[in-house]
Amino acid sequence: MGTISEKQMTFSLTNAGSSEESIPEPISANIFDPNLLSNNDFDEPQPSSSGLHMKPSYKSKDRGKPSFPWKFLQPKRGVSKLIFQVVASTEKRSGVSLQALKKSVAATGYSLEKRKNHFKRVLRALVAKGLLRKLTGRGLTGSYGISKIMLKVLRRRKRKRRRRRRRRKAIAILKKKKLAKQRRRKRKRRRSKKEKAKPEQSDPSNCCSEKSVTT
Repeated sequence: MGTISEKQMTFSLTNAGSSEESIPEPISANIFDPNLLSNNDFDEPQPSSSGLHMKPSYKSKDRGKPSFPWKFLQPKRGVSKLIFQVVASTEKRSGVSLQALKKSVAATGYSLEKRKNHFKRVLRALVAKGLLRKLTGRGLTGSYGISKIMLKVLRRRKRKRRRRRRRRKAIAILKKKKLAKQRRRKRKRRRSKKEKAKPEQSDPSNCCSEKSVTT
């Protein structure tokens, strides 16, 4: 058998024909300019001129949430409503003590002896929600008052009620004036009609003289 001759083979990666392309280009001084470093191909796309990008995104906003949620947190029934009304009715800066609060709630017919724990839970929940604030004392003992936010809400409601009352009074006064004018016009029309409908009354002396002449 013949022996295989081993020869070292070399491969050239450069193309001999493209000698001109292999020459490196000179580096310009503007290559370090920060404006040129940013690639325009990877920039964010510009908004279209159709105006669709200007529309507000309603998905990000929650329509169900009210703009002022404290009016919805105000208690509307049960013991929480009684406690809130008692605390709101006081005009003292010192607030309402726990004993006075219990007495006023018991006066409405609520049995505190059977529902002590429920009363305490409701009172703690009102303080935790921010409807009431604790002025003095530790634990449940002490005095309670309305929070600043709820004071603003109650003041707004009072102003709205006053405005409604004023509007109702003004509307009632205008209605009375209109009715009075209408009645006066009707009376004048009736009088004018009666005056036109009445015939001229003849004198009785003339009637007697005419009878005597005929006889």
